[in-house]
Amino acid sequence: MGKIILVTGENGRTVGSYPARRLGCRETYPAPPFWLDFLSPSERLLSRISNGLKLHPRVQRACLSRHREPSCENFDDYLFIRTFLLEPSRTKIFIQRDIKIILSKEHLITVHKSRASLHCLLPSSKVSDFACTGTLLLTLLDSSIERVVESFCSEAQINLPFSPDHGVQRNPLWWRLKNFKAALFRDLN
Repeated sequence: MGKIILVTGENGRTVGSYPARRLGCRETYPAPPFWLDFLSPSERLLSRISNGLKLHPRVQRACLSRHREPSCENFDDYLFIRTFLLEPSRTKIFIQRDIKIILSKEHLITVHKSRASLHCLLPSSKVSDFACTGTLLLTLLDSSIERVVESFCSEAQINLPFSPDHGVQRNPLWWRLKNFKAALFRDLN
């Protein structure tokens, strides 16, 4: 079974391993606003959260699928967003991470298959005492973009990839830019 991270806006508390049994009925959920981050959840766990929050069955199926086409659906009480984040790895290769997002005024739920929690991407000052789930989501996406930009800016010497006199130069930044482009457009063909 996957791991569940709970972040509450009421008191800025982060629970590193939230118990799945508390997701069965809505009365046991924390006070809004809250963020539940699911890391590699099982079908049983997604069924439990779907029942507790009364999610559309299509949302549950989509959270289990590997369908990568970005989309956004409005279900009146919440938005369901399928997208991906680009993350630079330690080896400076960009990895495309699928993420499913359920966003309402009361909660933010993120579902992804990753070893690291998304709340680790944010500084603790941004996570604690959040008052609006939409603002938290935008901060999360902004932080991801910031990490990608910083990975390019970390090069001390930035050379142009082409030199009119010498042809193509061997430049690690150029190689990373090509990898970034491939990761960004991976699913377009």
